[in-house]
Amino acid sequence: SWTVDPLFRGSYSYVSVNGSSESFDTIAKPLFSSSTSLKDAGRVSYDVECPVLLFAGEHTHRTRYQTMDGAFSSGEREAE
Repeated sequence: SWTVDPLFRGSYSYVSVNGSSESFDTIAKPLFSSSTSLKDAGRVSYDVECPVLLFAGEHTHRTRYQTMDGAFSSGEREAE
């Protein structure tokens, strides 16, 4: 259990001295597939980019990093 593990001390994100909050935006960018064909009612095929991997967590929120609220709201953001 992590509650009694002496090596577990928790962690959180922070902006380094020479860093920028834009780093959180970069980490939050989804990964897209190169091309996916979607069919509109079986008649027309479109090539579109579809996100295949979304990132959430306090480390992806630009203003609420280091908080549970940032983790929760980033999860809501990606669920939309």
